[in-house]
Amino acid sequence: MFGRHKFVPPEKYGMVEDDVYRFAIPTDLNFPFLDRLGLRAVLVLDSEPIQDSFRFFLEDRGIKLIQTEQDKEDPFKNPWNPIRENVIIDALSALLEKKNYPIAVMCSLGRHRTEYRRFAGKPNLLHE
Repeated sequence: MFGRHKFVPPEKYGMVEDDVYRFAIPTDLNFPFLDRLGLRAVLVLDSEPIQDSFRFFLEDRGIKLIQTEQDKEDPFKNPWNPIRENVIIDALSALLEKKNYPIAVMCSLGRHRTEYRRFAGKPNLLHE
C-alpha cells in the first residue's frame, strides 16, 4: 500500500512560508511527519511544560528548542491577554536567525498564540 509509516501532521499544521511552519504541540503520532520537515528549531509560545517524549524527540534529532521567556504574570495563562513586547521581540529574533531554518512555531493548541490574527488585530478576511 503506502508503506509502513503513516505521516500524520500535528493539529492546526500549516506552512507559513518556505521553511516556516506552525502547529499545536505534537504527539508521538506526529513524529514521523515532523522528521520529514527537517526542522532545525522549534519556537514554543506557551508556558506549559514540554512533554518528555517531544523533548526527547528534539534532543535525539539535534533540533533546537526555543521557549519564550515567562514570568510570574504569565500572559499565556489566558489566551486573550496581550502578549508582552519582550516575548514578541524574542520570538521575532528567533525567526530572523537563518540558522534556525527550517523552523516551527507552536503552542499547546496551535491557535491562540501562533495565528496571524493574534498579532494583526482585526484583519480583513479578504487579505489573509
